[in-house]
Amino acid sequence: MGRKHSAVAMMAIAIAAALTYRCLATPPGLSSANEEVDKLTGVAEFKVRVVDADGRPVSKAKVTPWALRSSQGHGLWLKDDKYCGLSPSDTWTDTTGITTVAYPYFRDRDEQIHTTQVSLRVDHPDFALAGDVHVDVPLTTTEAHEIKLAIGATAEVRPLLDGKVARHENLLTLWSDGRSWQPGFAPQRPADGTLSLSGMPAGANSVLLVTLDGDHATHFSRITDFDLTLGETKRLDVELRPGVCVRGRLSDNVPRPVRAGRVRAESLNPAEAMWDRVQWMTWVPIRPDGTFVIDTWPADEPLQLIALCEGFIAENGTAPEEVKNAPRQGSGMSCRPQVFRPSSGGSIELAMTPLVRCNVTAVDEDDKPVAGVEVFSYPNVQWWNSGSQSYGSWLVRGERLVRVRDVRDSVENAYPNPFIASTDAHGRVTLELPSGRQFLDVKSDVYELPVFLGRREVDVALTRGETADVTLRLQPIGTEKLGEWDKLAGVVFGCSTHEGRRICALPKVREQMDVFAARFREAKSRRDPQLLSEAYSAVADAFMGVGDVEEATKWRERAAEQAAKLRDEPHPSTRD
Repeated sequence: MGRKHSAVAMMAIAIAAALTYRCLATPPGLSSANEEVDKLTGVAEFKVRVVDADGRPVSKAKVTPWALRSSQGHGLWLKDDKYCGLSPSDTWTDTTGITTVAYPYFRDRDEQIHTTQVSLRVDHPDFALAGDVHVDVPLTTTEAHEIKLAIGATAEVRPLLDGKVARHENLLTLWSDGRSWQPGFAPQRPADGTLSLSGMPAGANSVLLVTLDGDHATHFSRITDFDLTLGETKRLDVELRPGVCVRGRLSDNVPRPVRAGRVRAESLNPAEAMWDRVQWMTWVPIRPDGTFVIDTWPADEPLQLIALCEGFIAENGTAPEEVKNAPRQGSGMSCRPQVFRPSSGGSIELAMTPLVRCNVTAVDEDDKPVAGVEVFSYPNVQWWNSGSQSYGSWLVRGERLVRVRDVRDSVENAYPNPFIASTDAHGRVTLELPSGRQFLDVKSDVYELPVFLGRREVDVALTRGETADVTLRLQPIGTEKLGEWDKLAGVVFGCSTHEGRRICALPKVREQMDVFAARFREAKSRRDPQLLSEAYSAVADAFMGVGDVEEATKWRERAAEQAAKLRDEPHPSTRD
């Protein structure tokens, strides 16, 4: 369940633009020996070969592409994707274990951002699900990419209620195998009342049992962790207990009546838990008097809570005892949830803090105000011992999720996005955002932010109790494309691509990039030609170090352009 968080973060920051097909030349540097690109649609392909542990081909294995990576991050590849213009398609392996996977050569066709990785899920009933297969593209060899499946193990779970086998017809199961989140999958139910989970991966696993009365959960098991060994059947007795009611209130600094308030809750993983460990989640509205009620929650599971209402957000929580090597308080740009232990009585209080007013003015290249541009931000919450997601979004109740088995189809869009608004006739708009470092971006059919270090974002430092004033200088759409900066982004932003990792493995390259990142954060002007000239020269040296003369030359030219600007400017005080 963990990977859902990083996937939704990408969705939240995507720029809404309708993509149109256009005639494309075969992309330069692409060898038809290992990848072919349709000149009209920009659809590329690669082959995978699915085999068993002994290297024998596995036929009729279902291969499902589910995510794409580019210089802008890793995120879900959605049906009818507007940015790449291509929907993902399932394929099945033939008798040789081979199938062909189609993917968009450009993750974003308008921006010409290249796809650098395709994430696959490979499923066959005789094997454990391979849910996180990441293939760097284009392939560097003419051979098919090999995916090895492992034989699955079996767990037999005996649900107990008051010491007796629970045969409740509305007993539902969540388990850590990724099949748990696919519609149509359910454990086998032998006549003795046990639940048989077959095809599970060897090693760490987890399971949660829930009974429903309509849309209301009545009983939960503990989220039970267990290990599986190939060739053995694991038998577990799992006790069901009534859920507990959790009552709470917002701290008194939030004015009443509370408007547009909601609380989001998620269970807390223990230290060093498996990434896909089962989790329970829910959300509830906050009443005008500042109180909220979670009708039922697993009695043995701590709650991580976040909250949002008009003008206020939940305070950052401190790391609970389950978190090892807790981050320094206030580090990073993500918010952190508060943690509570459920009990059968009493009420919890959620500490709240005011959001920071950020006054934004959008102007064009002639400093004239731009009306009708949507300005947005995407603050994140980093869950303890888990992933992250856009704050206050993706409101999902576990009761619906356990029935629907699809996170996206379980989302309740009960509130508008709180971190987006349009500029008025004077080009002005005010957003209320969490304190700390946040990013601003724009949506428009006419204007865009210029690219800076491979991103169309402006980061702002917001201080609690102070109002921030930010000017966004926009340019006409199409002035430049993000794809022109793909390789730079791969080096500067985490070396997430195969090529980026290779470059960052060079002596001192990662250290150089970290130094420049710190200098940019501290600089009075991040477009200082002196700073950019030095940074681009360092990047050119890095590409030269791996023998990419063409890319090194490009960045030398950009360094020279910045140096020329520096010579033309009489004094630093006149710089933009």
